[in-house]
Amino acid sequence: FRGPSVFELYRTWFSSTTGTEFRSNPALAPETSRSWEVGVDHTFANGVNLAATWFDTTMKDFIYRLTVVDLSPVSTFHNAARASSRGIELGLTGRFGEIDWRANYAYTDAVIDEFPLAADPALIEGKQIVQFPRLLASLGASWQLGRLTLGGFVHYSEERYNTDANTDVVRGVFGSYDSPTLMDAQLGWQAAERVRLSLAIDNLFDREWYDFYRAPGRSWFARVTVEM
Repeated sequence: FRGPSVFELYRTWFSSTTGTEFRSNPALAPETSRSWEVGVDHTFANGVNLAATWFDTTMKDFIYRLTVVDLSPVSTFHNAARASSRGIELGLTGRFGEIDWRANYAYTDAVIDEFPLAADPALIEGKQIVQFPRLLASLGASWQLGRLTLGGFVHYSEERYNTDANTDVVRGVFGSYDSPTLMDAQLGWQAAERVRLSLAIDNLFDREWYDFYRAPGRSWFARVTVEM
């Protein structure tokens, strides 16, 4: 059970950037959902651990911001009659010598099933819910060498849509929602028993991508940790 928020009920505003009016809706009803999941967690003889979960959620009166950008510059909260989200999550972890590694995969099919309030339900029903990537995946490893720790991580996110009809397919420009493959790196040094130095680099190869606005390029973070 989820009741509508104050923002969804009463916050109406206009975006000069997109030319869209975002309307609230005081008539929103609460949304309800029913979920189930089943999973398995198993460690093999070689030490590799597998965790797998299948999940399924059905939502009624799903609170959704209806924005068919192709047809209208108005975006309004409505109750979709029915929406669903189902998929699988997989995780693998293991150790190879001094290297710890892990891999994660998630597939989520989140769609609007019924939306009779839409001007043309056929444009929306069966489409992926906006801002919800179907596929997420990551692979990472860390290497312990005495006081030194080296780590690398690769992250992938499939494309996201910003129109209810899933028609926005332009990528790599202002206003788009890209699906980048990014790599991060970490370096740690145990300087003393209670003092640790670390350096993290996000977007190691300085890839250019957009999350509506241009996303940050290569970023560096340094940290000193002292245990008291």
